[in-house]
Amino acid sequence: MKVLISALLSLTVVLSTFLPGTAAHEPGDQITYIPLGDSYAAGINDQRQLDIGYSDYIARDLAKRGQLEFYTKEFTRSGFDSVELLDDLKTNQALREQLKDADLITLSAGGNDLLGILNVNEQTGELFFNRQELSKVYFSLNNRLAALHAEINAINPNAEVYALGYAFPLPALDTLQKAAFNDTFEFLNSTIERQVTRAGGIYVDIDTDFGRDAVQWFPNPLDIHPNTTGYRVMANAFIDTFHHPESFTDVSGTHWAKLYIDGLTVRQVMSGYDDGTFRPQGKLTRADAAQALYNVLYLDEVEETVPNPGFSDVPVTHPNYKAIAALTDLGIFIKAEKFNPNNSLSRAQMAKIFDLTFDLPDGEPKAFKDLKGNYAWAAPHVDALSSAGYVSGYDDDTFRPNQSMSKAQIAKILQLMLEDRKY
Repeated sequence: MKVLISALLSLTVVLSTFLPGTAAHEPGDQITYIPLGDSYAAGINDQRQLDIGYSDYIARDLAKRGQLEFYTKEFTRSGFDSVELLDDLKTNQALREQLKDADLITLSAGGNDLLGILNVNEQTGELFFNRQELSKVYFSLNNRLAALHAEINAINPNAEVYALGYAFPLPALDTLQKAAFNDTFEFLNSTIERQVTRAGGIYVDIDTDFGRDAVQWFPNPLDIHPNTTGYRVMANAFIDTFHHPESFTDVSGTHWAKLYIDGLTVRQVMSGYDDGTFRPQGKLTRADAAQALYNVLYLDEVEETVPNPGFSDVPVTHPNYKAIAALTDLGIFIKAEKFNPNNSLSRAQMAKIFDLTFDLPDGEPKAFKDLKGNYAWAAPHVDALSSAGYVSGYDDDTFRPNQSMSKAQIAKILQLMLEDRKY
C-alpha cells in the first residue's frame, strides 16, 4: 500500500569510521577511465536527455592535465539498479575486457534501488512510496553493493575505484516531506560509503556540497536528475578527492594560506613555477589573474573564437593571450591601448574583476574614504566583496585601492569564492 512519505519511519544507521585509501596514481600517469552505473553516471539531465555528465567533466579534467589515455561511458545505463549492474558485470564480456585495462573506475550504484520506488504526484508534488518495497531495499542494498565491489575487484584488483554518493534529488519537497525522506536518503549514502571503503575503494561525498535545497542544480521538481552545472559540482567533488595538491618548497604545512593554495592547485586554477615554488608573497600579475579567472570560468572548454582585443603588449603568442582575450570579450577587462600584463594587480582591480567574474549581488555601501574621485568606480565592486565577507578595509576607514596584493592573499579570496559557488 502506498502512503505519504511523511509517514516514513526514522532509521538510524551507525557507521564505523574508515580512513580513505591512498591513491596509487601520480601526476603525469596515463589513465584509462571507465565510469559505471546508472543515469547519473551516464549524464541524464533534468529534462531526461543524455547530456554532459560528471564522468565527462572528469575526463575533461584528466585531458587538461595530459593524463587521459582512454575514456568511454558506453557501459553506463539509465535506470540501472545494483542488480542489473551486477548482472552486466558478470555477463557483458566487452565490459569485462574493458575493465581489465582500467586504471580508474567511478561507480554510481544504489540510487535506483531506493529512488526507483519513489513516485511524485505531478499535480500535487507529493511524494509516495511503497513501505514493503522500501523495507526490501533496506535489507538488500548492503549485500548488493558488496557483491558489486567484489565483482569489480575480481575483474581488476589494481584499478582505483571511487564510489560517488548521491545528491538530495528533491529539493522542491515541502519541509515536512523533506525531513521525512532525510533519514532514508542518508541511509543510501552511508551504505555506499561503507561498502566501497570495505572493498578498498574511496567514497566521494556529493551530499555535503548540494545540501537539501539545491534547486539551482535540480530545477525540475518532477525529475530527480541534476542539470549540467550540477554534474560539474559532482565532478569537482571527485577532482578534489582524487588529485593531490601541488607541493611547493616555499609553502610549508603551517603556512596560513596553504589550504587555499591547495584548493586552487588541485582544481588547476593557479599554479606555481618551474623551480618548485609558489612565491606566496609575490605579486599576482594582471596576466596571471586573467589566466586564473579563465580557468575558473572553464573558458578553455568553449570552442568559440573571440576577437583580438588589440592590446599592443599582448601578442597572440603571449602565453596568456587566450585568457586575456576571452575575459576582455566578456567585459571583465576593459579594452585599451595596453593591457600591462606584467603589472601587479591592485586591490581595486581585484575587486572589480572578481565581482564581475562571480556576478556577486550588490553590497551595502561601506563608504571607504579613499574610494572617491579617481577610485569611485571601484566602490560598488568593493562593496559587493566586502558585504560577502571576502575583503575588508583598514582601521582608518580606508580600503587602499592602489595597494598590491600578494598571491597568497588573492588565493584566499578566490578559494573562498569557489567554495561558496561550488563549481
